Amino acid sequence: MKPAFGSPEEIDARLAAAESAGLIKLEPISANLGVEVEGIDLKHKLS
Repeated sequence: MKPAFGSPEEIDARLAAAESAGLIKLEPISANLGVEVEGIDLKHKLS
């Protein structure tokens, strides 16, 4: 069964592409906690 949002590698690739395009900003919190995300407008449905 394939994960609903893709594999971890696919998700990472989409996040990297969005960051490169200037759509979001990812700031690492720590190696174990992931990242903090800036630039997402939650007033609109995410695609």
